[in-house]
Amino acid sequence: DYVSINPSLWTYDVGNSNNNLFGQIAGDGSLTLKVYFKRFLSVTYTDGLNGAVFENDVHNHIMYGAPTPGFRGNTDRDGYIFVGWSLNGEEAGEVASNVTCTAVYTAVYEPRTDIPYTVEWYYEKNGQYPSEPDKTEARQGTTDTVVSLTEADMTAAGYMVDEALEEDELLLDGSTVLYVYFKELFTITFVDGVGGEVFDPYVCDGFTYNSETPDYNVPERAGYVFKGWLKA
Repeated sequence: DYVSINPSLWTYDVGNSNNNLFGQIAGDGSLTLKVYFKRFLSVTYTDGLNGAVFENDVHNHIMYGAPTPGFRGNTDRDGYIFVGWSLNGEEAGEVASNVTCTAVYTAVYEPRTDIPYTVEWYYEKNGQYPSEPDKTEARQGTTDTVVSLTEADMTAAGYMVDEALEEDELLLDGSTVLYVYFKELFTITFVDGVGGEVFDPYVCDGFTYNSETPDYNVPERAGYVFKGWLKA
């Protein structure tokens, strides 16, 4: 009985001239009844992310060759650019003009590479850091990545890194901030004041603000009494 066919998948092709629904039963068994059905097709739009961006948009009961129904949702996805639709796992492209098969179109996205973030540098002066950065730089990164400082970011002549946020997750709202606090370094040099006649300059590096001044045993100088050091 043709009416028992699943109506969600098939529909009776009433206009098909090959249909033969009734006839006189012949003694030789030659009578053949024929019923032709058209197959219903479907088109589904999916985000490929289990509904994280949009719920599946399903179109059923579409006849072969009918125009492909359009997507009824929104493809916007934070931090990503919509590239196109992939048909049944193929390369992303345009939706077919007409329906010739049951189709699943999956949205294809590529991450944005222009997500802003900021790098800040603070330089110690007289043992204190400024409340506002001495230098800032606006940069851009890629969605769903971790941004990091470079070796150059962590290097400054006459300073050492005191504290730094070297890497962090890139937030889509542009609020990610990496920073470096540089502690000032000092060099102490002892000279004899007479062009090196008594001793060569003695150089001590790497002292921080308010650290203890190193001792230096001054060589004797014939005919003179050492009175102390003169700070340049």
